[in-house]
Amino acid sequence: MFLGLVEASIKEGRRITRGEAEGLLATRAMSFTLSAYERLLGLTRDDMVSILINLGSGHPVSLDPVKLRFEEGFRGCYSLEAAERLRRGVEAAAAADFGEAERKALRYLPPGTAIRSTVYLTVDAFNPGMVRGGDVGRSILRGLDEINMDHMAHEFHHAGLMDCLSRRPGMARLAVGAGSPCQGPTSSHSYPPTAYKSRASLGPAHLAAAKTGRRAAERGPQGRV
Repeated sequence: MFLGLVEASIKEGRRITRGEAEGLLATRAMSFTLSAYERLLGLTRDDMVSILINLGSGHPVSLDPVKLRFEEGFRGCYSLEAAERLRRGVEAAAAADFGEAERKALRYLPPGTAIRSTVYLTVDAFNPGMVRGGDVGRSILRGLDEINMDHMAHEFHHAGLMDCLSRRPGMARLAVGAGSPCQGPTSSHSYPPTAYKSRASLGPAHLAAAKTGRRAAERGPQGRV
């Protein structure tokens, strides 16, 4: 939906309207992003609307570092060439088999762990990936043509770990005091602390979901604790 708005506003020589911006923020992918950063960074819905309707202007909405970084991410999408390139990446992501990443994550989780995350394609200038409420966000700004399954396994491991902890209160208490009780894939990226759940499917605001979600006991090597 976002890329469609970018293309329409450029071709029609106009800005994205407030109504279009508010409609975009009502989509699940954008709501996912906003919910992650509203408390953590103070980015509000009104801030996001202002950023979207300002695309195409020659100046930023704000010089606040957080808002400026978000706006720069959106501005990087604001050309027909960029929109076409990003659309190819979205199509590649839609065709990706996230089951490979899920299987990698489950190798390092206890038997019976479930991963049932929805993967949202986001416009996120801060993180290439993050987990919130058991779902995964993957930024279209970080190159989607070749999805790194080790990176996705890292995100799925977070979701699976919290499923594991939700069913093992004693392990949850241990995790608070001593870090993660399970070993898992590592990543060179760092992510903000978030809440987790666990179901794997793919879906930016305008894409059909590719669903998965299995239990570790049903396949692959058992995880370690």
